[in-house]
Amino acid sequence: MADIEVYLSNQGSGLTSPTFDKRGRLLVASSNSGEVHLVVSEGASPALQTIFNTSGAPSSLCVDVEGAIFVCDAAHQAVFRAGDDGQLSEFVKEYEAKQFKGPSAVLLDSLGNMFFADSGPLGETTLQSPKGSVFLIAADGQLLQPLVLEALAHPCALALGLDERSVYVAEMMQNRLLRLVQRPTGVYHCSVFYQFSGYMGPSGIASDKKVRADHRRVPSTPRCVRRRVRRRAPPPPHPPHLARPRLARRRATCT
Repeated sequence: MADIEVYLSNQGSGLTSPTFDKRGRLLVASSNSGEVHLVVSEGASPALQTIFNTSGAPSSLCVDVEGAIFVCDAAHQAVFRAGDDGQLSEFVKEYEAKQFKGPSAVLLDSLGNMFFADSGPLGETTLQSPKGSVFLIAADGQLLQPLVLEALAHPCALALGLDERSVYVAEMMQNRLLRLVQRPTGVYHCSVFYQFSGYMGPSGIASDKKVRADHRRVPSTPRCVRRRVRRRAPPPPHPPHLARPRLARRRATCT
């Protein structure tokens, strides 16, 4: 087991979503204050330097190859984009003229395609009202496509498979991991990858990027369940509401 070291403490408020930019610098968001920080070294201990403030509740960050920062903000129910100049602009906030509930997780693949989960605040999408979604925005920023539309109970974390043809989704209220597999190109099929025991969770997920000799035949396994998956029981019956994720071929405006 790896040793755990406290890297940063007693700074910020509700720090979440640590991520690295293209220069290898660590960024974190403050969900309570709305600030997005750069972690800088000042003397013996690191400190937080505010880059910009969404004036909302940022929940997730990712950075593209050009250095632009994308921020999911639950309070504004939108995804924002901040360029190198620090100017914040609204990237996307609705699908088919219907506002998002509150994006909670975002990631980019190597081609620049964006995946994000729309769960709203905890309690918005529940077992009784599973209205959470997972969306894809094409690399050119013109096509907004729902991979799972208003069928999930608080999807709160995402991770890419090693081959980038699969996306793992943590569905907290159902206490399970889902896997979206792309086959053929542009078409995603959803299934239950792992069902945990207990009431709630998981709340975060990350893929192991270690390259294996059989990586073309076996998708990478999310790190948070790697040890348990080796002897997992057969998955439960496929949920009817996830049998065929609805796909949209309309173009939505992403400014």
